[in-house]
This record gives sequence, structure tokens and C-alpha cells, in this order.
Amino acid sequence: MDWLLTPGPVRLHPKALEALSRPQLHHRTEAAREVFLKARGLLREAFHTEGEVLILTGSGTLAMEALVKNLFAPGERVLVPVYGKFSERFYEIALEAGLAAKRLDYPYGKVPRPEEVAQEGYAGLLLVHSETSTGALADLPALARASRRKTPRASWGRTW
Repeated sequence: MDWLLTPGPVRLHPKALEALSRPQLHHRTEAAREVFLKARGLLREAFHTEGEVLILTGSGTLAMEALVKNLFAPGERVLVPVYGKFSERFYEIALEAGLAAKRLDYPYGKVPRPEEVAQEGYAGLLLVHSETSTGALADLPALARASRRKTPRASWGRTW
């Protein structure tokens, strides 16, 4: 038997229930455009940036695939610490995208240490911050600093 493992059921606030009862806002209308632009502005505020903010309407896997396919070319080498189901998914996505992915295995729930990801010859490091499948929380600033010393493209992004 197959099981769908999703959060819920959850109790919704009455305002949320009321909003769900209204007609759906078509995504190609001016009203939808206004909502989208407002959301983008609020995200810029939340992330303290004047740069572009991308809103992806899809699952976390969609975001992971978009990142891998837009930052790396097939054949590039990436380092992927695996310490839960979602970091394992990052590794699988890297392979599907044709990357030469080196997998660093950890017991589920144990996160990598900075000295373990400071390896030369990689175009990038694919990390999951909050590995919700195990409750593990990676120290992204420390891991990014360690990786930047050895990874040519690590200076592209900003660590929060």
C-alpha cells in the first residue's frame, strides 16, 4: 500500500476559511499582478535586499531543481552532504541534471562540519538548512564560509 505523507489535517483560522470560499483569482489578471508585486516587495523587506526576489509557485523540489539547473552545467562537480531525506533529494536532483555529484553520507540527523565541506575542485555545495525529515539544522553561515575558501562560485550568493 502506498502512503501519502503530508502535514495535516490542520485547523484553519476562520479568516483563512473565508478567503478560501471566495472565487479564485486568475493568475493573468491585473488583480493577481498587484498581489504578486506586493508579495515581492514584502519579501524584499523581509530579506533586507533591494535585489530581485524570485517567487516559485511549486514544491520545495521545484525550487531545488531550479537552483541546480540554473546555477550548474552538466558535468560540473558539486559536493552534496546527505543527512536526511531532503538532502538525499538534492543529491538525486544533481545526478538527474548530469552533475558529477560527490555524496558525503552522514547518519540521518547529524549535520556536516565546516572542515568536511572545505574541499577543492567543486563548482558548488548543495545544502539543506533545515532537514525537516530528521529535525537537523545545518550551520549554513559556517558551512558557506568553509566552502567559499575552496569553491570558485560560492561567492555568487549571500548567506543569511
